[in-house]
Amino acid sequence: MKNQNLTKHFSIHGLINLEINNEKGTLFGATSLNNPLSYFEVDHIGKDVDICMNIGDFKPKFKENYLVDHKYHINENYLYVEDYGNSANWKLEIEGLEEPPVTINFNGNIKGIYKYIFADALAFEVVLKPVIELLLGFKGYFLAHAGSISMNNNSELFFGTEGSLKTTIILEGLKRGYRILGDDKVILDLDRKKAFSFPVYPQLFEYTVGVGREELSFTDKFKFLYQSFKYKKSAEFWENQSFIFNKGFLLKRFKNKAEPTIKQDENHQILTSIINNNKGEMYNSSLSSIVGKNNFPNYLLAYSYIFNSGNIAEYWVNLENNLYESFKNITLYEINIPEKYNETTLKKIFTMIEDFQ
Repeated sequence: MKNQNLTKHFSIHGLINLEINNEKGTLFGATSLNNPLSYFEVDHIGKDVDICMNIGDFKPKFKENYLVDHKYHINENYLYVEDYGNSANWKLEIEGLEEPPVTINFNGNIKGIYKYIFADALAFEVVLKPVIELLLGFKGYFLAHAGSISMNNNSELFFGTEGSLKTTIILEGLKRGYRILGDDKVILDLDRKKAFSFPVYPQLFEYTVGVGREELSFTDKFKFLYQSFKYKKSAEFWENQSFIFNKGFLLKRFKNKAEPTIKQDENHQILTSIINNNKGEMYNSSLSSIVGKNNFPNYLLAYSYIFNSGNIAEYWVNLENNLYESFKNITLYEINIPEKYNETTLKKIFTMIEDFQ
C-alpha cells in the first residue's frame, strides 16, 4: 500500500500527469533542489496518470528478455539496466516504453554529501526528464532546448546550445517587462503553434534573477545552496498559460566578433540545428558532477536495436517531420553574438529582435 505522505502528484499544464512514490522516505526533503518539478506539483490528478515513478528497491521482471551489450535487458515495451555515473549508481526498469502509461522503477545511490541534496533529483535527471520528453513527442509536442519570453499574447523563441546566452537574454527580457516562459526548456505545441513554460529547478532561476547575471560565482552558488536548505520559495516569474509563437531565433556565439548581427536563414538549416541540439541535450544532466553524461539515449539505441520500428526507433524522424511542418510558415533568424559581451551588446540584440515585431 502506498504511503500517501511519500506520494507526490504533478501536472505539466495538463499535457503530462505524473505520480511519484518514494518508499525510502526522502521524497523531496533536504533542499529545494531535490524537487525539480516543484512548479507543477498538485494535490491530485485523478486516474489519468501518464507516468508513475516508484523510487526505492524493486525486483526486476527478468523473463525471456533480449540482452544487448551485456547489460540492457529488453523486451517489447520493457527495459531494465544497471548503470553508474561519476558519483552515483542506479538500476532502473521501464514498462510501457512505447505504449503509455509508463511505469518507472528506480533505485539509486549517491556518494558523499550529494545524497543529502539531490537524492530524488537523481531519478529525475537519469530517467524521468527524458521520458517526459519522449511522451510529449508522442503527443505532438516538442520539449525544446530553448528559452522564451512573452508580451502582448505572443512569444519569442530562443534556441541555442549551452553557453549561447539564452538565460542572459531571458534575464534582459525580464528587465524590459517581458514575462518568462523558459530560460532553458520550453514545450512547443507543434499543431497549434503555442509555447508552454517548463521550469525545472525554478528556485535556481529566481536566485539568478536576484543576482542579475547568468554566470554565478563560487560565492553565489554557495549562498544559493545554503538558502535552498532554509526555505522553499515559490516560482514567481513564469507564465502559466500558453502563447502563440510566430518567430524564432537561433543563437550562436563567435570568437573575436565585435558586434551582434541578425539574418534570416532557411528554416531547414535552422531546424536541423535545433534537432541536433536537442539530441545532444538529452545526453546532458544538470547533475553532471554526479551523473556525468546521461546515458538514456544509449538505452533508447539498445531498445531500437531489438525493436527497430515503432515509437522509439522512429522518434527523432517523426519529431523532425512534425517540426518542419509546424515551422513551414514561421520565420526563423540566426543571431550571431560576440564571445565577449556587455550591456550594450544586449541592448543591440533586443533592438534587432524588436525591429522584427
